[in-house]
Amino acid sequence: MPFTVQDFHDLVRLLEEHPDWREELRRLVLTQDLVDLPQLVRENSEFIRRLAEAQKQTEARIVTLVSRIEELAQAQAHTDAQVAQLAEAQKRTEARLDSLAARVEELAQAQARTEAQVAQLAQAQAHTDAQVAQLAEGTEARPRTPLAARAEELAQA
Repeated sequence: MPFTVQDFHDLVRLLEEHPDWREELRRLVLTQDLVDLPQLVRENSEFIRRLAEAQKQTEARIVTLVSRIEELAQAQAHTDAQVAQLAEAQKRTEARLDSLAARVEELAQAQARTEAQVAQLAQAQAHTDAQVAQLAEGTEARPRTPLAARAEELAQA
């Protein structure tokens, strides 16, 4: 039995009059995959909506991370500048320390010379003391002259 255009129009009219028949006709005409397709499209639409929301959140986090990275880069640049300043200060300190060490060495040598001179002076003083003692012994044995007596009086006054 052939299916005519009029039969088709009658089928369409009947399906419009009885919407509950459409589901049954779909089940008979379409494969199960095609019947399930509207539900899959709805599920995929929800999944895509959730993915889009997750993407927005990810983008917001990326913006935050980029901002934080820029802050850290600025802080690192500041730290690098401070380290460079400290390195220069360290070089200056080392130069001053080297200069002070040289000066201390010069002072140590001068101190050694001074100590040697003091030792020589101590020897000379001891020698002078011995000579004065000899002279004093020689003067006590001699009679005092009026001039020597007068000199002694003046020295005591």
